[in-house]
Amino acid sequence: MVGSKRLQVFSAGLLLLLGSGWILLSLAACKPRQTRTEIQKTDSTMIAVKGTITEYTPNAMRDHYDGGGFATFAKSVVTVQPASAELPATLQIYHDESEEIPACWQTVGQTVAFDLDPEYLKSTNIFRDALENVVCE
Repeated sequence: MVGSKRLQVFSAGLLLLLGSGWILLSLAACKPRQTRTEIQKTDSTMIAVKGTITEYTPNAMRDHYDGGGFATFAKSVVTVQPASAELPATLQIYHDESEEIPACWQTVGQTVAFDLDPEYLKSTNIFRDALENVVCE
């Protein structure tokens, strides 16, 4: 068992502490990932994305907290390849600068691939934590 006061990880699943109490999420329902192509739906909810980093901006956004603290975020602009009706031509991916940012997200010309829930496309700000199965090529 690995975890914190709000999340416990077991081999059979995750135990989450929410406002109403503990909830067990079973890992048995997880499906293995399908093979990635350029842009395709990988399952009923995720879209596989491949693109090139065309811009990197450190300190691109700052979030101020009620208690007076703040967090800064770097931004990588990903130009989606090939173009798709499902995705905008570019995606802005934000990285929490308090964590190490992998070099591939900072390198213009670098190719990246990842899976993304289409729900995140409703916002102009997509945080790297929302990406799954990230591969730097």
